[in-house]
Amino acid sequence: MTVPNYQCWESVAVGNACMLDPIEGLDRSYELLKGVPRAGRFSSNALFRMSADYPRNIGLTDCLANLDDLLVASKRLKEFLEARKLPNLEYHPVSILDHKGRVASSEYFLVHPVHPQDCLDLKASNPRYNKIDPTLISQVQDLVIDESKIAPGVGLFRLVGFGKPLIVHRELAAEISQAGFVGPVFIELNRFDK
Repeated sequence: MTVPNYQCWESVAVGNACMLDPIEGLDRSYELLKGVPRAGRFSSNALFRMSADYPRNIGLTDCLANLDDLLVASKRLKEFLEARKLPNLEYHPVSILDHKGRVASSEYFLVHPVHPQDCLDLKASNPRYNKIDPTLISQVQDLVIDESKIAPGVGLFRLVGFGKPLIVHRELAAEISQAGFVGPVFIELNRFDK
């Protein structure tokens, strides 16, 4: 069996790293997982608060775990991605507030993949559709993608209709790991949500 060229990117709280509550100060934030472009209409007041459920977790890593499944990247990680000139990515500044509501950092960015790829293999993935919006997928039994349907050069993206997994090219994932960034973890597609 051929090893897929893509993996899932997950953000994990390492050590005492903070966990973030959902994004605030941004209208229609649900559009983010749908890959709707936000350039020119992203709020300068967008922020994340450290979760009160983890009051001792205050560390700031390169990639912060959050309840929205968004990619919240340090300035260093953002610059690393930006230098690779990956298509279909937007970078929006966000603030991180500590448990007391003070700014812990204003040097984080929401890395927002736009123009999702329509490459989910529906037959092999066996999706379960959202009961409210049947155009959206709530979960899959197995995450299988058809790589022939991915636009050339796209190394980081979300899927049409199923925005939760963040898909990354295996070579890019290896570069990120080798660079020593803290917070991102890359798992095989068949381990997604398992």
